Amino acid sequence: MTTSLRDILRKRRSAAFFGRENHRDDYRANLALPPNDEARRFVYNIHGNAGVGKTLLLREFQQLAVDAEFLTARVDDEHADGPLDMLNSVAEQMKSQGLRLEGYTKQYTAYLKTRHELLSSPDVPDNIASMLTYGLTRVGFLGMSVLTGVDVAGHVHPDGAANAIDEGRVWLMSKIKEPQNLRLTLDPIGELTALFLRELAKSAGSRRLAFFFDSFENAAPTSQEWLLALVEGEKHGSLPDDVVITIAGQHKPDPNAWSLLRPFTVDVELHPFTREETSRLLARHGVTDPQTIEPVWELTGGLPVLVDTLAQAAAGDPDSIRDPSGGAVDRFLKGIDDAERRRIARLCALPQYLNQDVLALFVGEEEPERAAELYGWLRSLRFVVDEGGRCHYHQVVRSLMVRLQRNSSPAEFERHHRTLTAYYERVGEPGPPLQQIYHRLCADPETALADALSGAVDACADGVPGARRWTRALEQAAQDSGATETARWAHLLGSALSGAEPEAAFLSHLIDKADLPEPTLHKALRERWRLRHDAGRDAEAFEDIERAIRLRPDDAASYIQRGRTHRELRRLDAAIADFDRACELDSTIPAPLVQRALTFEGRGDHDAALADFTRAFALRPQDGHLLAHRAVLHRAQGRHAESLADFDRALRLTPDDAWTLSQRGSTRWRLDQFEAALADLDRAVELEPTSGRFLDRAVLRQDIGDLEGALADCDRALEADPEYTHVLAHRGDVHRLRGDLETALRDLDRAIAAKPDEFWAIGRRLKVRLLLEDYGGALADFRAAPDSVPAELAGMLLLIADEAMEAFLYLAEKAGRSPDGPEAHPWLLFLTGLAAHRAGEGPRAEEYLRRGIVEGERLRELEPREEAHTFNPAMCHLVLGETDRAVAMVRGMLADSPSPARITEGLSSLRLLRPLVEESACDVVIDLLAEHAEPSDGAPGYR
Repeated sequence: MTTSLRDILRKRRSAAFFGRENHRDDYRANLALPPNDEARRFVYNIHGNAGVGKTLLLREFQQLAVDAEFLTARVDDEHADGPLDMLNSVAEQMKSQGLRLEGYTKQYTAYLKTRHELLSSPDVPDNIASMLTYGLTRVGFLGMSVLTGVDVAGHVHPDGAANAIDEGRVWLMSKIKEPQNLRLTLDPIGELTALFLRELAKSAGSRRLAFFFDSFENAAPTSQEWLLALVEGEKHGSLPDDVVITIAGQHKPDPNAWSLLRPFTVDVELHPFTREETSRLLARHGVTDPQTIEPVWELTGGLPVLVDTLAQAAAGDPDSIRDPSGGAVDRFLKGIDDAERRRIARLCALPQYLNQDVLALFVGEEEPERAAELYGWLRSLRFVVDEGGRCHYHQVVRSLMVRLQRNSSPAEFERHHRTLTAYYERVGEPGPPLQQIYHRLCADPETALADALSGAVDACADGVPGARRWTRALEQAAQDSGATETARWAHLLGSALSGAEPEAAFLSHLIDKADLPEPTLHKALRERWRLRHDAGRDAEAFEDIERAIRLRPDDAASYIQRGRTHRELRRLDAAIADFDRACELDSTIPAPLVQRALTFEGRGDHDAALADFTRAFALRPQDGHLLAHRAVLHRAQGRHAESLADFDRALRLTPDDAWTLSQRGSTRWRLDQFEAALADLDRAVELEPTSGRFLDRAVLRQDIGDLEGALADCDRALEADPEYTHVLAHRGDVHRLRGDLETALRDLDRAIAAKPDEFWAIGRRLKVRLLLEDYGGALADFRAAPDSVPAELAGMLLLIADEAMEAFLYLAEKAGRSPDGPEAHPWLLFLTGLAAHRAGEGPRAEEYLRRGIVEGERLRELEPREEAHTFNPAMCHLVLGETDRAVAMVRGMLADSPSPARITEGLSSLRLLRPLVEESACDVVIDLLAEHAEPSDGAPGYR
């Protein structure tokens, strides 16, 4: 029977598993168990110090799985920094074993192509690289109801400010027209993982799976979180049931994060061999002389792979091991008689990774056959880990050999690293130039360190994974070159990445201590600005962008960033001045116009905002989103025909854009085109079945009286994102309208417990407590967040609690005319007048009530079909004793078939306020409204 080189290698390496047989037997037995067996385990966690054989055992587990006819995939630390690399590595290995993953491959290729094209565009904004690295998941960008912070029915959305459009988002939307490509680009991890799992389940069929993840301690937190989510199966979809995951690393994964999987996990902790185990392994090789065993033990420290290597050498030449003058490296190379091979074995320790082309650098590129022969031989050595196409030395052996060469001939050490640097510069690297910077630091650490630190800023554009890869290159170079300054920087940057806010801390070290050249410092400051701005640390972000502008006062993008920070700090005039300056510096980009438009909108200057959106669209006439945002502004000013025209035009440019469809639905809703509005939202949900889209439709369904449909959409929104607490609060509000107050209170309690600053929920809970006549609890909610509770609701509470003067003073302040804002809302003016009337302030009461009537007339001209613009002034007439006028206005409103939800809201409020106004007149209006309200079991009411 003939044997192959592979057979020989496997046989020899299996000898290193001496003392690990029980782990192999357990793993083999576990593979044989059916998934539904209570004894079956789905996760193996191998951990222990460097050199104890974790990788070797993991590879043996993989071979056992292959022998048991499992499909297998192994991911090493080369792919452990980013979830997307890990996912694609697994997918490629599955395809190589015959699985059909065409959809995944097509989408992954499309993502890479789109990402490359975006980053290669001449007008790419600076923050795009980070956006494409992290993706904008959750409700975030794609799922938000409106980027201006208002949902489909006009309610202020609590997450709106955090999702206001910025330069990068506008730019991306202008570049990517296909919704599926946009989702893929902005959430590649989520989209591709879900697609991979669907195709894996379909293609694998009954075939069993085993996945292996090595050097897991080097994986970025995002990669560890991704793998945990993959195993748990809640976020992206579930793996097939017949799968076993093995993780190997120096440390256990976070016990808190992985606690739910503990009952299904096998913990494998490896230790170095004891003296006794070392002696037993040597005995298997025929080495029993104590004078040989002791040097092996001392030299290897019991590390299995090294014991096995020296055991082979000792079996052939015991004297070479006993010789006290022999160096550690010489002992490992005993048995290699050929001087050329010994030289190559030493030199090939210098590169971190090795292939035939790299080995040829030490042989002579004119001798390819010799290089091929030596590469085949080198791969057979016990301390060389074969990666299938390339290989690397066991880290302990490599460290010994590198140190020997550095100490024995520093000049030769430097020369070889320069040769390797030139090689990688010539052939290039698929990602960041990690090998180039490693070999440059080894060749000339003093000169190369400055460039390495500048490169660290660029590495940070790929987030924590990129920064971590760069830091590891510095760590390895420091260890191999003995350069103390490189080691100091590697420690500083590594410590930053292991703490809170890792990217910002990483950049802070570089900004404050690295003496970066001005262009790099400018880039670092702008990147740290982004991080601090996104974290809501606006004062610190402002300091960063101020420094950046001092470095480059002619950079338009920096003024845009400072303007945005001014806006966050409510310095609107300063923000507009910065956007003006950005427009002067670069009049060819729409970004400063868009940001200035948002700022004008925030200060209530809708005409100026409209003008800027119009100018921005002229610069980018294919950008339907700019038209859509102009349409939102038209709608805010009551120009619904113009709004609808802009939305229609925008959808001709981007016909399948879910956000624009959702917003057009909002406009159609205001024009009483309910069927068309619902059709737009149905299509938006079909295109993007995200939490935010379901919430949009829930709000519309609620307002047209379809409370059951609204409840179903809230449930689906929570299925899509269980952490989206605003949906939970909104579902509570739907339960309130259905009359199920106890269920409403439970949902609102849960939302507030999960997110104590969910002020919208606090306001809704206050309303539920009013209906339950829990005035003490309602007052507690008001006092917990008085500035965020709607003034109208707070006023009702204080009035019902018989605190008329306090209600009047509170409401009068809220209803006062503001030179910078719109007129007070008629319902607020009604409540203020009612409070003044109850407090005995007759003249002030009439002043506010008459203002409410006038303001209602003004608003009816803008939105004649909006029920509130008739109902609220009617209530003012009611308090003034003008009952006939009040009843006539309500009858007119009801004749126009108003929204049942709005009638229910008005009826609920009137029943609460009935004891505070002239009751007989109030009863007439209540009876009119009750005739048109949607019936609901247990609906709250006075009667």
